[in-house]
Amino acid sequence: MKLLSPTEHRRLNEVTGFLLLSMGLVILLSLVSYHTQDPSWNTAAGSRPLNLAGYPGAWLSDVLLQTFGAAAFLFPLLAFLLSWKWIRSDELDAGAVKIFGSALLTLGVCAMLSFVPLRMFGGTIPIGGTLGLALANYLVESLNLAGALLATATAVVVSVYLVSTFTLARLGEWLKGPIGWLERRAAAWRAWRERVHARSIEKARERQRRRPDKPVIADAPPWQPKSRRPPRWRKSRTRSPSAPSKTSDPSPLPRSPTPGPWPPTPGLYLPPPGPCLPTSGPRPLFFICPPPICSTKSPRAMPTTSRN
Repeated sequence: MKLLSPTEHRRLNEVTGFLLLSMGLVILLSLVSYHTQDPSWNTAAGSRPLNLAGYPGAWLSDVLLQTFGAAAFLFPLLAFLLSWKWIRSDELDAGAVKIFGSALLTLGVCAMLSFVPLRMFGGTIPIGGTLGLALANYLVESLNLAGALLATATAVVVSVYLVSTFTLARLGEWLKGPIGWLERRAAAWRAWRERVHARSIEKARERQRRRPDKPVIADAPPWQPKSRRPPRWRKSRTRSPSAPSKTSDPSPLPRSPTPGPWPPTPGLYLPPPGPCLPTSGPRPLFFICPPPICSTKSPRAMPTTSRN
């Protein structure tokens, strides 16, 4: 019988596998339901613990979290893997190498998490635990920050090779399923976008067909002012012919119908030159002319104007 390898008795292997599975579940429940006020190694409390595993869970979770930090969740994971091997009665090769790889993986994860400035449960527990914090400080003092990070990453990668059957050749096979699922989701999303785009184009064409045709008016160049047309609701007002024009002459006085060489005087009718008026020289403003002499064409007498 090899170390950590199942026996030849299948029933015994299944019972051992279920025991390991139960142990992993207890550890996982105790870690998930950890409370800082529960009675533990560094907490004195008289109340009942709130941990799902009771007093054992409170004490166990406090020890694991204070020592390993978030890396404590590796213990139930390793317990589940080992229980699966025992339930199926699969032979486990190189048990000692698996144990060494598990310890190296736990220490590497603790040290790697200690480089992150985070704390859990309200700042009471460092994320890398006490062991990881001490190991990270030792590596930084010895190798400086860059060397410490490189050494920690190397330890984690080597431990993964020791614990599992991981190889770069099998990495593509492991990621084939998730990559195929992502590709199918991406293709479905692109097809949905194409359908939505085609639907929007069809709606735009339908609205264009329903819209009446309108003449396209080109915009005026920026150096020319835009013409302002009156609104459609405003009708042009037609002026009636009987209404007086605002531009007409408001003066009621008559004007000379036949202006002579002299400028006409507003408000005074001047007869044309005749026997009563001199033909040369300045034209008088007031004159006296007998009606028979001045009026040759009409029998009416011309009004006599005299200067007072």
